[in-house]
Amino acid sequence: MNNDYILTLPDLLDLNYMKQKALEIVNEEWLSVSDVEALRRFTDTITINVEADEYLKSIRQRYPKLASYLKVMKMDKGQWPPHIDTMRSSAINIPVQNCDETKITKFGKKGTVVKSMITTFGNIESEWHSHEYVNYVTDTDMDFEFSLQTPTLINTKVPHQVINTTDTQRLILSWAYEDSFEQAKQDILNG
Repeated sequence: MNNDYILTLPDLLDLNYMKQKALEIVNEEWLSVSDVEALRRFTDTITINVEADEYLKSIRQRYPKLASYLKVMKMDKGQWPPHIDTMRSSAINIPVQNCDETKITKFGKKGTVVKSMITTFGNIESEWHSHEYVNYVTDTDMDFEFSLQTPTLINTKVPHQVINTTDTQRLILSWAYEDSFEQAKQDILNG
């Protein structure tokens, strides 16, 4: 699938290898804390070093705008509210565990970036403030949704949210691409 929001990449990576790399670093404590705490304590601090792995390094040599690290993201039942990433324009998201049709990513157009919003993040209702990694968005017209079941290039500069309707934890890898979504698509399709 190829549209303004995603480009599926079923043949880009060895999916089993990628899953193994992610599961090597995720521990029980990571899985036991809230999504917000997992992002702060683990996702943003325990990453996979691309340069230390020959297979990952070979992919980055082919696509040099891929970041030098991958992040693991854990999601429990609930939602990640509509937001726009601030530190990256696009990323290749890779399914690791429990990625099925019960975990949906929705994309939208327009919307208003806000300093904060009162909503649920994961399963915690609170006031969430935009910060160095994300800007929260209200009044978004969601017009596309999909379930991450194959490696997929994601446009992170449009409003998007993730919803998990089950008690199974979703694990994904996210590999930032250091260019716009449109340029990343061109690079990958022509690479």
